[in-house]
Amino acid sequence: MRTARRLAPVVALAALVVFLAASLPGAMDASRRRIKNAGRERTLGADEALATLRGQDYVAAIRRIRDELPEDSEYLLLVGTQGGADVFVRFDLAPRRAIFGGTAADVSRNVTLSRLHALPAWTVVPRLDGPGPRLVATRLLAEKGALP
Repeated sequence: MRTARRLAPVVALAALVVFLAASLPGAMDASRRRIKNAGRERTLGADEALATLRGQDYVAAIRRIRDELPEDSEYLLLVGTQGGADVFVRFDLAPRRAIFGGTAADVSRNVTLSRLHALPAWTVVPRLDGPGPRLVATRLLAEKGALP
C-alpha cells in the first residue's frame, strides 16, 4: 500500500509528460496556422471579417437592415430559433436599440393591432445562416398574427 501511494505521483507526472508530448505538435501546428491567417486577415474591413465568420448572405442582410434603420432608431427583435442568433444580430446592428419581442410563437400575443402604437415600426427576425436576418414591418406582423 505504501509503495502504491509513493508511485501515484510519479505515475501521474509520467502521464502528464506523455500527454504533453503527444499534444504539443498539434498545438504548435494550430498556432502556426492561426498566426499565418492573422497576418493575411489583418487588412480586412469590418464587413469582410464578418463575412469570414457568418457568410456573405448574413453580411448582405445586415447591410440592408442598417440601410433601412437609422442609427438612432429602435426595432423589435424576436428570439432566434438558432442558439444566440438574436444576440449576434443585436450586436451587429448596434447602435440601433433592440426591443425584446419574444419568440416567433409569441407574435400573436405580443404584436397585436392594439399594441402597435407602442411598438417600433420594424421587427428583425434573427438568423445566422443564409439568407440571414430579415426586416419585417411590425404592422404586417400585427395584422397576420404570425411571421410572414
